[in-house]
Amino acid sequence: MILCFLWFGISPGLFSQDTTRHNLVPGKVINGDTLPYIDINTVVVFPEMEFRNAKELVRYEKLVYNVRKVYPYAKLAGIKLTEYRNKLDSIPNEKERKKFLKQAEKELGFGRMGGAWPEIRSFLTHLPRVRGPIS
Repeated sequence: MILCFLWFGISPGLFSQDTTRHNLVPGKVINGDTLPYIDINTVVVFPEMEFRNAKELVRYEKLVYNVRKVYPYAKLAGIKLTEYRNKLDSIPNEKERKKFLKQAEKELGFGRMGGAWPEIRSFLTHLPRVRGPIS
């Protein structure tokens, strides 16, 4: 009898659902039924590329490789270019503009003393001509 009591008295607690964790998901009511609703970003799917021969495939893969190498530096250069253009537009006379440009060249590492971006300078000095123009 005591054994039965212990078995039936303790077991519901052991097999109950865990109520301490809750995953709240936004929902929408559609036709009186509440359904979980998660808004996801749009995904653009491109068709699979077709190449006429292996040489075209190799050329394309090389282009992708080169773009992936150069792209982060191109983004940084674009940001810096915009920054410098805005600053140059606010400088009133030619003498101060030249002074600012000299300082910018020094900052970027194109002067004799190096600069704040030695890793970019190293990348640019060892950049093969093949990776420069990407078409």
